[in-house]
Amino acid sequence: LSKVLCPGFRVGFCTAPPQLVTHMERHYAVAMLHSCNLSQRVAASYFETVGVEGFLEKAVVSTQSTGKDLITKFLSRLALSREPSPIRAISNYLLSLPPEKDVLSLAGGAPAPSTFPIESVSVSLKSGIDFKIDGAAMATTLQYNRTIGLVELLEFWSKIIGMMNPYPGPERQTIVTTGAEFGSYLVLNALIDEGDTVLVSDPIYPPLLLKTKAMNANVESIFEDPVVGGLCPKHLRSTLENWPETERKPKVLVVCPTGSNPSGANVPESHRREIYDLVCEHDLLLIEDDPYYFLNYGEALNSFLHYDREGRVIRLDSLSKVLCPGFRVGFCTAPPQLVTHMERHYAVAMLHSCNLSQRVAASYFETVGVEGFLEKAVVSTQSTGKDLITKFLSRLALSREPSPIRAISNYLLSLPPEKDVLSLAGGAPAPSTFPIESVSVSLKSGIDFKIDGAAMATTLQYNRTIGLVELLEFWSKIIGMMNPYPGPERQTIVTTGAEFGSYLVLNALIDEGDTVLVSDPIYPPLLLKTKAMNANVESIFEDPVVGGLCPKHLRSTLENWPETERKPKVLVVCPTGSNPSGANVPESHRREIYGLVCEHDLLLIEDDPYYFLNYGEALNSFLHYDREGRVIRLD
Repeated sequence: LSKVLCPGFRVGFCTAPPQLVTHMERHYAVAMLHSCNLSQRVAASYFETVGVEGFLEKAVVSTQSTGKDLITKFLSRLALSREPSPIRAISNYLLSLPPEKDVLSLAGGAPAPSTFPIESVSVSLKSGIDFKIDGAAMATTLQYNRTIGLVELLEFWSKIIGMMNPYPGPERQTIVTTGAEFGSYLVLNALIDEGDTVLVSDPIYPPLLLKTKAMNANVESIFEDPVVGGLCPKHLRSTLENWPETERKPKVLVVCPTGSNPSGANVPESHRREIYDLVCEHDLLLIEDDPYYFLNYGEALNSFLHYDREGRVIRLDSLSKVLCPGFRVGFCTAPPQLVTHMERHYAVAMLHSCNLSQRVAASYFETVGVEGFLEKAVVSTQSTGKDLITKFLSRLALSREPSPIRAISNYLLSLPPEKDVLSLAGGAPAPSTFPIESVSVSLKSGIDFKIDGAAMATTLQYNRTIGLVELLEFWSKIIGMMNPYPGPERQTIVTTGAEFGSYLVLNALIDEGDTVLVSDPIYPPLLLKTKAMNANVESIFEDPVVGGLCPKHLRSTLENWPETERKPKVLVVCPTGSNPSGANVPESHRREIYGLVCEHDLLLIEDDPYYFLNYGEALNSFLHYDREGRVIRLD
């Protein structure tokens, strides 16, 4: 929806055979649980307000570190292979310019703000306080943002961290993450190589096991203290001092020090000091995954940051338990060298987190104040058809197992409202603790709508990984009207922008050494994604006469593919307004390209964010011809 609603919401869709969506959902579930509910809900309510026909009618619009570097030696080969995104670098530079510098840039693909239909958003808190987001704040909320996060939210969070933990160590930086779950995913990807060992507290948080298993990493359990609870420093010391000399030493210790999930135990203050000293002594990094920190009764215990004199602590925070989980807002505070590599991963995976949830959170903090937040934070809570896809799946996708916690959560979400079930399995906060009562949205057309009651309750709570039911229902109607495809069964999953949809699909399909066929000139972030996977890229020229990917060159490439080389699995096409050339693939060429995909047993990723911006009658999606279930569509 970046080009036809606004990019700041980070809402996209992937429509594909259910077998592929299943593996994408497994990846998504352990990476960030699900996309931001608030942006999904506002989008669904917007569609409901203007209607499907109204959306399609309006869619075709006119647009155009300082200190010692301790981190680098810990970085994974994957992290070191990631390069900065040139498009993000330009966008970040433009975002740093003062407002009086009225620069029009085509580099970042930012839609004209005049095309965004939303005028303002009003939020009502349960305390009776209201606030409104409009003007310049609304404009920056709707547009693409810096990968690192919304400036105002980062400023507020730095004050909160500073008040709770006046840490004495070297320089640190904070990045906004799509929940602490995605923060954990980014950090582990930046640090862990295949065969590395991660030290974890036992009993272990199940999604952490799924993450490490997908990385082919080993897990070594450290028992909790049988008397006072929390990770036992005595067992940690014994494990490290008796580590076999023939084995690679562990890099990382992961600790959930407050209300450890699933045991619920706290690490006592004296043990925190001892654990940190052991981390320094044995040259480890410590990932402090602390989503329950602000729920601790009475005076909060010190974060490990409080003792971190060497820059070894990577802290993960979450607003899920103290604001609401549906917003998917978290924070990672770490040495700048690590944040740089996390940001590179984030930039090509999804550009940035949802701006709307960040803006509402920042406005909430501004309304209640930092002290007010800390005062209130300590609260009492507790397929059918032929399976063509499986042979294309990557080893990584096949290694991912379903998340048991997500399975339970999805089951509970499927129950009718009259089934009033209280479950502790998913870690869902009590809805009575959410401070937001309702959200009102004003469109530039003069129409207003309000989200409250049951719709607001489901928006603020954890959601199904696959997306908000109402939004998926609306999108299926839009896809159905534009492309009444005749092929086998398909399924749609909401993604955090089409950029993250592309990331999930490629991760599910591409192994090291595979070849991806792409249109030349190529979209730069696609090169960064494939490079990080150690995949090869084969360019297919655009047609010099009519533009768009050239079927003649595609045929020649496939028919003359060396017999000694592994054949390509995937063709990636941006058929409408191809980025960066701006060309469309003509209708006749689309049929021919699809025929070649079938003939040579490929999958076709139709990355089509500009589809609804095409002037006049839209061209058919590749889904329109897909009789075999080979097309994976990104919107």
